[in-house]
Amino acid sequence: DGDLGIDVLDGVSSLIDKSLLRQEEGVGGEPRFVMLETIHEYAREKLEESREGEELGRQHAEYFMTLAERAEPHLRRGQLTAHDRMEWLDRLSEEHGNMRAALAWAQQIGNMTIELRLIAALVELWWGSGHLSEAHARLEATLSRARADSIPNLWAKSLLALAQMGWWLEDSVLIVAAYEKTLALYRKLEDKQGIAYSLNGLGKEALHRAEYELARSYAEQSLALFKELGDLSGVGTVLGDMARLAADQGDYVSARTMWEERLAISRQVGDLLRVADTLNNMAYVVTDDDGRVARAMWGESLAIYRRIGQKVGVAQTSDSAAWGAMVAGDYTAARSLAEEGVALAKEIWPKGYLSDFLITLGLIVYHQGEYAEAIALLRQSIGLNREADNKSGIAKCLRGLGAVSTAREQLGGSVRAARLFGAAETLVMEEPNWAFPIELIEYNHLLATARAELDEATWQAAWEEGRAMTMDQAIAYALEETSNA
Repeated sequence: DGDLGIDVLDGVSSLIDKSLLRQEEGVGGEPRFVMLETIHEYAREKLEESREGEELGRQHAEYFMTLAERAEPHLRRGQLTAHDRMEWLDRLSEEHGNMRAALAWAQQIGNMTIELRLIAALVELWWGSGHLSEAHARLEATLSRARADSIPNLWAKSLLALAQMGWWLEDSVLIVAAYEKTLALYRKLEDKQGIAYSLNGLGKEALHRAEYELARSYAEQSLALFKELGDLSGVGTVLGDMARLAADQGDYVSARTMWEERLAISRQVGDLLRVADTLNNMAYVVTDDDGRVARAMWGESLAIYRRIGQKVGVAQTSDSAAWGAMVAGDYTAARSLAEEGVALAKEIWPKGYLSDFLITLGLIVYHQGEYAEAIALLRQSIGLNREADNKSGIAKCLRGLGAVSTAREQLGGSVRAARLFGAAETLVMEEPNWAFPIELIEYNHLLATARAELDEATWQAAWEEGRAMTMDQAIAYALEETSNA
């Protein structure tokens, strides 16, 4: 049965000669054979007519499910080297069509085990390569059909991945609901590592909402569990969150100490992905006056992200490194980095996440004297920040627009700048740590430049007028003053 009476290699060669197959070079130079789509469709129809279609579909799905599960540890934090990770990323990317076909087959026949195993294994690929929309859509669709009590470990693992997607969607409700469900399930399963990661996720979200005591409580609980398990990767994860907590409260010395501890752990376990993430974040709390140390950290972080092919990290660190170059006065390098960050952010994230990238690029082009472009970018960012009710983001935009007003119109512009700087100050009165040290270097420079154009009495009067504005009034004033630019 199934004997074609022909040597396989001879058969493949014959199909290539007849242009029914196309040979391509795959990962590592290995040959791949691609069937023309019309032939593929015909073969699929014939397969479906035969009795072997379901069995071959199952074998195909199981093969690629196994491949994805073999690849997952090589992509995950704590278990990778640059070469190893890139090799597996390339291999899975090359087989993405087959992975999708395997998922489609599992969904069609209702094989939830294969579907969940494939999706859970592919999350790291989708995350690292920037396919976040696909990851979210598939996770949500599959979990809506899966039953938690049928395959609880797989269900919980997939739900954890969905919670992580919530950060990309900026959906606090999704994040909390998903982590609370996984926490309850992992407690039922007595899975301490799952409990620890669920608590860690709830702590991250509490930190995002500035609920600092709740965030600290979750962090301490998860840290204790990771230490009990001897999970250095988990310990590093929590140390990063505790460093962010300290930084948000203005304790940059403690934040840097914890980032340094996390960096040491990451280097010890050979986790390049976390080394890059740590360097990117630690650079923001460095308090050297000219930004040289921070710039070096961002340079190393970006180089690692590029080497391991982590598109999300490249986007974030390009924006960070642009700040370092801008503070150093290297506006050409800063613009190149910022434009790369904006392009990747548009590709990867929803529009709300784009606002910070636009501010960075807007400030850089302001320094290059392209005031109309700076205004356009800052106006776009202020709109996105308004939608998100992000007061610190709006305040940064107001400062940037104030700087542009000074540069374009000298004395009259400086009066407007004083009002905008005053309004920005009011917006962040309840957020004393609205900007990191290296960001303050830039914003203090903008303030000093605008203030130098006016005498103290004129500046103070305009400043107080701005401070009296509501957020909506300040935004309307900023947009009105730039509408004819």
